[in-house]
Amino acid sequence: MPYSIKNIINYRNINWDHSEDFLFLTDIPSSFEPFILTPDYFSYGIISQGQLIVELDDELLQVDNKSQSFFVYRPHQNLKIIEISPGTQGAFVLFNKKFIQTFDNDYLSITDKTFLENRYGTYFNLSEGDYTRIKKLFTKIFDLLSFIQPDLWNRTAKSLMLVLISETDLVLSKYAPSDQRITLNRGQQLLEKFSLLVNENYLAEHNLDFYAQELNISANYLHKIVQTFLNTTPGTLIQNAVLEHSLLLLETSDSNISEIADKLSFNDVYSFSKFFKKKMQVSPTKYREQLLSEIVFTESGK
Repeated sequence: MPYSIKNIINYRNINWDHSEDFLFLTDIPSSFEPFILTPDYFSYGIISQGQLIVELDDELLQVDNKSQSFFVYRPHQNLKIIEISPGTQGAFVLFNKKFIQTFDNDYLSITDKTFLENRYGTYFNLSEGDYTRIKKLFTKIFDLLSFIQPDLWNRTAKSLMLVLISETDLVLSKYAPSDQRITLNRGQQLLEKFSLLVNENYLAEHNLDFYAQELNISANYLHKIVQTFLNTTPGTLIQNAVLEHSLLLLETSDSNISEIADKLSFNDVYSFSKFFKKKMQVSPTKYREQLLSEIVFTESGK
């Protein structure tokens, strides 16, 4: 029988009550299954301290920070954990098809067009720059997931995972086997440039036309590229970056809602509130109130 995320949580006694379809880890449990697993989920990540030694489909692999290695395994592969050093830390996500299917009506479009596809490879030795980028990406996503209110957590986690998968795919595409590489493809090159432009300009520029002009292509062509490679829209990627920053400001700053709207370059607080509520199903004011209530409740329970 395929091994599930719920099996992982129960066997390793992990304190996790958010979802049985998704799990993220920073402290890697030193206790592990002594038998061969056949997962029904995807998992990928890096080790920042210690080491992980596994046997995947009869191939012995060592994942650690010294080799700046990245490891991914997929449903129905045979996995046996050989060793987890005490105190091993890193960043790993586990998620099943049910979880990522909510991104789109056809989850296969995500697994077929990204590094999650099986022929893409399992083990990568990253450059120092790419390893650092992946590490920072995980840290930002995990930090946000740690702050999200319980009633908003599941929806937000799915949106953030789409960002994580898309950004990870951009980094890993250059490490794919030669017959799978697409970085020389003009579309992929434009996609990478678009991602960099978004990272540099999303606070000031929300309009798709700005990015298309910077890339010297039409907005329709940019939409086609992003849809083809990432199965999402360029507008969604821009909005996700804005949303991520708005959540961070609401959770960690003393700025009022009007000031946050201004920092994110919205015309007025109404436009920001409308955008936020559409994404999170709750107003920014209510979101902050819920967050403060949870903090007070947690502190009073100590």
